[in-house]
Amino acid sequence: MTEKEITLVRLAQKGDARAFGELVALHDSQVMNLAISLLGSKEDAADVYQEIFIKVFKALDNYRFESELSTWLYRITVNTCLSFRKSRGRQQIFFPKSIESDPEPLYDKPDDVQYEADSNLLQNEMSNIVKAAIETLPPQQKAVVILRHYQDKKIREIAEIMELNEGTVKGYLFRAMQTLKDKLEPYMLN
Repeated sequence: MTEKEITLVRLAQKGDARAFGELVALHDSQVMNLAISLLGSKEDAADVYQEIFIKVFKALDNYRFESELSTWLYRITVNTCLSFRKSRGRQQIFFPKSIESDPEPLYDKPDDVQYEADSNLLQNEMSNIVKAAIETLPPQQKAVVILRHYQDKKIREIAEIMELNEGTVKGYLFRAMQTLKDKLEPYMLN
């Protein structure tokens, strides 16, 4: 944690609204990106975003500098998102958008441009397929996959964020990867 963060937390704990605003500004994009990843929807993430920072504001007095501030914020974000999904009682599944055929082009693209366009289209399609597969995972497994592979967190950090032991995190990650492997196998090249 930086000296600036420590100072801002201490000031915010004393009721300094400007300091709390600066803390929010330092971490808001990470919190929003994690919420979008966990919920699969920008609209749901926007709904939860305010709730997350309200919880942070209310709990800031209890923050004791025993973990990184970002870890503490991620813990609140993950728990709030999991609670939101549970309260909604739904699993959102995003299917790739169908590719509509384009009209014939008015000119021929050079082969390398066409190859790049095809490659980008294929990459986007695979990304959508992977996201749809991740959406089907149980909430805890999904959170572990997102924190590990999209947020680049270490197992130890994930365990701290989710308040689990490292063995449990490894178990969730293993089961999630097995499920994803099975779901994505039809798309793998031999």
